[in-house]
Amino acid sequence: MKKKILFTLVIAMLFSPMSAFAAAPNTLDAAGNEPSFSDETTVIPYFTVIGSLAYALTFSGGKANCSIEVNVSQSKADKVAFQVTLYKKVGLGWQSVTSWDKTVSVSSSSLARFSQSASVSSGNTYRLAFSATVYKSSTVVETINYTTPEQSN
Repeated sequence: MKKKILFTLVIAMLFSPMSAFAAAPNTLDAAGNEPSFSDETTVIPYFTVIGSLAYALTFSGGKANCSIEVNVSQSKADKVAFQVTLYKKVGLGWQSVTSWDKTVSVSSSSLARFSQSASVSSGNTYRLAFSATVYKSSTVVETINYTTPEQSN
């Protein structure tokens, strides 16, 4: 008898949370509609050392000017290693134009800046793909990887 009661209690406990979730109503917005997600939904990762990141890909005089700036917590970082590739759109794919590897010290204003230029031909579409790896005393503390949207020159 005790086994039967114990078995019944275990089964009841197992199914109780499931029935609560199954009966829970859908979350609705202010208009009473179910929320939807679009291609414009932004997910922002949480970083503990990298405070912000800015980039620019501009074109002038037959050159692509590539700039990246990383703002870091100076007490947690002393250098940033940039690996940057400039890509040109070819058909449905992307072809590497040039790549750079550059390590820079974090400035007293907590910034690490990368800036390079490359010759490009007009009338094409380009993008940057890069990683910025943050170091403190030669130890990797954080890395961010990013590919910019395509831009035409």
